[in-house]
Amino acid sequence: MFGGIMFSIGACVVVIIQTSIAAIFARYLSKNHDVIDVLQRVAFVIFVLITIYFLFIAKSEPKEQVEPKIRSKGSRFFQGLFLSGINVFPIPYQAYMTITLASFGWLDFSQTSIISYVAGAAMGDFCYALHVYFLF
Repeated sequence: MFGGIMFSIGACVVVIIQTSIAAIFARYLSKNHDVIDVLQRVAFVIFVLITIYFLFIAKSEPKEQVEPKIRSKGSRFFQGLFLSGINVFPIPYQAYMTITLASFGWLDFSQTSIISYVAGAAMGDFCYALHVYFLF
């Protein structure tokens, strides 16, 4: 149980950094509305293409059952940091979501709003990482 919590905390540290960078980047981009329109369209097309690829094109092949190896439980925090750190997709995704929420008027770029958004993303990631840790 403790290993799963440490893994999730490690993953959340990276998500906090990535989401903060994305929110700051989105605040900078929000001053240029023509750039935002182009980036939103490009991001939407990319996310739709990725969705189509994973839903229809990519086929999963049955995998062999492999005996699990005994793993060390000492560095779960760093495993969470590493696994979350190698995934760089959250930065453009969070920037897109932040700009989209701001365009709907649900988010402004005040410090309180950005901290609340980052905290919400971190809490959601903590629950998801904890779920993934215990799933595998």
